[in-house]
Amino acid sequence: GWILEMVLRPQEKKGFVVLPRRWVVERTCGWFYWCRRLSRDYEDLTKTSEAWIYWASIRLLVRRLARTLTFQTSSKDTKVGVQSPRGRRWDTSRIPDVTVLTQEQWENLAQREAIITLADLPPLLIVEVVSDSTRSTDYRAKQTEYAARDIAEYWIVDSAEQKVVICTLVEGFYDQAIFVGDVSLVSPTFPALTLTAAQVLNACF
Repeated sequence: GWILEMVLRPQEKKGFVVLPRRWVVERTCGWFYWCRRLSRDYEDLTKTSEAWIYWASIRLLVRRLARTLTFQTSSKDTKVGVQSPRGRRWDTSRIPDVTVLTQEQWENLAQREAIITLADLPPLLIVEVVSDSTRSTDYRAKQTEYAARDIAEYWIVDSAEQKVVICTLVEGFYDQAIFVGDVSLVSPTFPALTLTAAQVLNACF
């Protein structure tokens, strides 16, 4: 069974007091709040929120594994912006949910603003996770913007419709391939990738 131990602040103490083990939970929640989609309760389904916690945990573990890198980026929470056109403007940027860069691109972001500008090579892959408020933008506007940036591959992860859409850039426009269930994803950029649509949707790797 479970043993519940209440950690209370001593009433006789004034000011800041370190409470045993309680800080571990607060620290972990603080780490999760660095992720944009966990900073507010945007989701309609609890399983969607659970999936985003998995994504955030994976990000934390990957950062720990990558501590051998000696450089630091100016972006303290490792968000990477991508400069892209919006309407007639080219001075706007998106912050994708996932941005995949080459090692050289990542190292070039050291000590400068973490934005892939028009002068930089485009990311290898961008992933956007659809929510009710971003559905139209993810499926329409961002496809146009990312195609204009010559981003070779763009994934749309749609938990509501339980599908992963892989958009591949062909002659300036995206061709779409839809993957559902236990169907393996086919990525032209990462042909050795062995993931199913269900694994991505459930954030279980």
